[in-house]
Amino acid sequence: MIKGVDNNSVSPINSNSNSYNVKSGDTLSTIAKEKGVGLNNLIKANPQISDPNKIFVGQQISIPNGSSTGSFDGLSVRKSSTPDDRPPQSGILREGSKGPAVSQLQRALADKGFNPGQIDGDFGPRTEAALKAFQKSRGIEADGIYGPQSRAAFSRDAISSNEGRPSRPSRPDTKPDTNGNGSISYNGKRVSDPVLRGKLEQIADFFGRNITVTSGDRDFVPKGGSRTSLHLAHRAVDLHVQGVSDAEVFSRLKSSGILSNGYEVIRHGPNTATGGPHVHIGRYGDARPSQFKLEGVPGRAGAGQYVRV
Repeated sequence: MIKGVDNNSVSPINSNSNSYNVKSGDTLSTIAKEKGVGLNNLIKANPQISDPNKIFVGQQISIPNGSSTGSFDGLSVRKSSTPDDRPPQSGILREGSKGPAVSQLQRALADKGFNPGQIDGDFGPRTEAALKAFQKSRGIEADGIYGPQSRAAFSRDAISSNEGRPSRPSRPDTKPDTNGNGSISYNGKRVSDPVLRGKLEQIADFFGRNITVTSGDRDFVPKGGSRTSLHLAHRAVDLHVQGVSDAEVFSRLKSSGILSNGYEVIRHGPNTATGGPHVHIGRYGDARPSQFKLEGVPGRAGAGQYVRV
């Protein structure tokens, strides 16, 4: 569920169609299915949508008459994003800039996993550092200045760490395939960090299964827990993926690249000191390389012993 961006311009609704306002979680494919129209027809009826991956909550779209099912020709449509998640659509911002556009940029950086510090509308050193890290991740000049190049980069995924090196045969498992069929059961557990919640949605789609959350925000240190746990910073979650072993979840997350920067991922095995086996994901709050660790895994890490892999 990687969020997309688009501008707010809306073309007039076709007189031979009905209108529909995009809701949270909508994609063009789900709208087409709900309205009984062909997906290709829906796209053609909405020329104002330059990229079907980028629709946003509140956007008005045309629903064409007719019920031809059509096909999507393999195009993957992503879930809609709210305007607050999108970066500023115009202007130049740099250190010293202030105002609502800076706040919008800060929220967009945080949504991508790059911590700009407090969302305060003040483009200071932390916002500049977050922007530079984002620019570097997208393969553009890391000058810390937000302009057209950086704006366009928000619609792209991070580049491979091997980009610019001699090409090698691609491996089918180097880029995660998401199918959009995942779900999350929070079971009353609070996970207040919006960036982490968004990442959970992406992981659920990656596996195409239900994620069961067993722990989230904490204001106490449980038996066997750490006083420096990211749970106490309200930026961590413990989970299981339905029908997939914790060992496989850990391995696939490590190889997929979904959590390549800014996270700690720990597989707590059957000998864990933390109260029961699970997969832990914590967000550091900056763009440092992610760390993958084992704890309480027989033959690899003892109880309370954290081994990087």
